[in-house]
Amino acid sequence: MAVFGATSIALIVAFMLVWGVGSMLSGEAIYKVWTQESFPDEIRATIQGFINGVSRFLCGILAMFTPLLVLPTTIKATMWGFVGIVIVFGLAGFAMIHYEKKYNMINGDEASKEAAAKAAGDATTPSN
Repeated sequence: MAVFGATSIALIVAFMLVWGVGSMLSGEAIYKVWTQESFPDEIRATIQGFINGVSRFLCGILAMFTPLLVLPTTIKATMWGFVGIVIVFGLAGFAMIHYEKKYNMINGDEASKEAAAKAAGDATTPSN
């Protein structure tokens, strides 16, 4: 904070509050909830474990090459590479949202719960 001239305690506390809110809206906290709700109950833990494992493996491998990405000769290509990655995965995310809505994957659990409740209601209703 001293780099930006922030020597006031109030400014430092304000920055920490903004940082805390921002960190809760991104990254690990969101992707764990999202992955848990995106897969059927039967395979949820397996898929989440696979995703976490692949993520940790790739992070470990890429950590060896990270210093090379910020060399003065490669920084421009690195930044354009990041732009490309964001575009590709942004499009993939929008495609997933589209297909979840198209095939009613988002409300699939609710529909099955409603059908089960209706069947249970029909079973308890006395017939004449």
